[in-house]
Amino acid sequence: MNAGSFKTASNYRVLVVDDEKRLCDLLTASLQKKYQVQSCYSAEQAISEIDRQPFDVVVTDLKLPGKSGLDILNFVKGRDERVEVIIITGYASLDSAVSAVNFGAASYLVKPVSLPNFVAQIDRAVAHRDFYLKSAALMQESVGMSVDVKQHLSNVTDIYEFSRKLVTTLEVPEVMRIIMAELNEKMQPTLSTIGVSLFGLADIYVMPHIGNAHHDAIKEILLSKWEQAFPVLNRNDLLKQNMSVSIFDGKEVPGTMDPNALFVSAVPMMISGKIFGSIAMFHAERREFTEGELQFLHIISSMAAPLVENSYIHMRARFLAENDALTGVGNHRSFHEVLSREIARANRHKGVFTLMMIDIDDFKKVNDTFGHLVGDAVLRDLTARVLATIRQQDVLARYGGEEFAVILPDTDVKGANVLAERVRSAIAERPYIFPENEIPYTVSIGLSVYNGKIPQEKAAVIKEADDALYVSKGEGKNRVTTR
Repeated sequence: MNAGSFKTASNYRVLVVDDEKRLCDLLTASLQKKYQVQSCYSAEQAISEIDRQPFDVVVTDLKLPGKSGLDILNFVKGRDERVEVIIITGYASLDSAVSAVNFGAASYLVKPVSLPNFVAQIDRAVAHRDFYLKSAALMQESVGMSVDVKQHLSNVTDIYEFSRKLVTTLEVPEVMRIIMAELNEKMQPTLSTIGVSLFGLADIYVMPHIGNAHHDAIKEILLSKWEQAFPVLNRNDLLKQNMSVSIFDGKEVPGTMDPNALFVSAVPMMISGKIFGSIAMFHAERREFTEGELQFLHIISSMAAPLVENSYIHMRARFLAENDALTGVGNHRSFHEVLSREIARANRHKGVFTLMMIDIDDFKKVNDTFGHLVGDAVLRDLTARVLATIRQQDVLARYGGEEFAVILPDTDVKGANVLAERVRSAIAERPYIFPENEIPYTVSIGLSVYNGKIPQEKAAVIKEADDALYVSKGEGKNRVTTR
């Protein structure tokens, strides 16, 4: 394509894929006045069409019979990584849709799909595709341009692509990964790092340019050049393990990271004139950045800083919205969201899971005897013991007051009873100890096993577990009952 042969909107090709024929046809019809649109009702048919002819934008449902929307995403990106892919998903598969964005999807839509929102997403995707094609065409015609102009045009394109990647997510790890991957690609350091101090949290993120790196080796490198790399962070926090260090893998190419990354180049990250962190690159050899590279680095820092701050604000807000302020585990709202997703998953796969309800026996006596501050400490003690007993995939939430719920994925009645007995025993085997007092306490537990082959409403599942809990209470407490 040359500058004189740019596409018009009507020449852009869009493929819509959904096994719900009515929805697929509706989405296709909403675009036909503006673009060349084709529809498919299966992943296999879509892959065949993509193999036969190029598309600029592909819209696909995540859940399809046979191959999935992720298979379509991977196939499209394998042929042309610049094709825009939009994922359509149901609420129960929202986590998978977010993962798809991390694998290259431009965005996602949640069913039921709003037509105005859908058309707006397509328009945006076409605009991004158009920008890329025009930039590529201009680069091909850059024979007569000076080196500086060519480099500037390349930087403009890189910054545009970088900004697009950043705005696809507010998840802190993904924001950091995108920034460091861009730095590694553009600046070729031994490793890129980002140090942040925000809202009482101090974190460092690291990505080698090549391969992976051991935590101890990274820690030694960071400490060796701490003042140059992280002037706003406290070195002792890392030494005392009060600071998290997240390490991402670099490019999967032959070779290993050079451990002698002793030369550092760093720029601050600032919001409203206040430094809250830094971007630092470690090199095995001393080097001076060109003026263009320094300019690019400062632009990247300026663009990244507000997005990093926003991602931390989002993380903090979500934690407060989803977690109980006293115990730190999921709250009543997040419990219902997780339970809804688990019911949908069990129904889809005809699987099972178990809901465990836990209630502290005679908790009112603890509050009346020792006061509410000690009662709160007992609740935190219970939380710690349960978390230490259940599996990593299990979800603990505070249901209300002294009642807690645990969702046990892929767990039948036999497995649930074994785990519930472990929880009961972990509480009963020793008292909670605080200065000058010991408080022995026990819990009653009720279990409800959900079978996806016989779907139930969420309220019925909770009622069964609650009924079983009150049977445990009525039969003497400190016991497990299954309904």
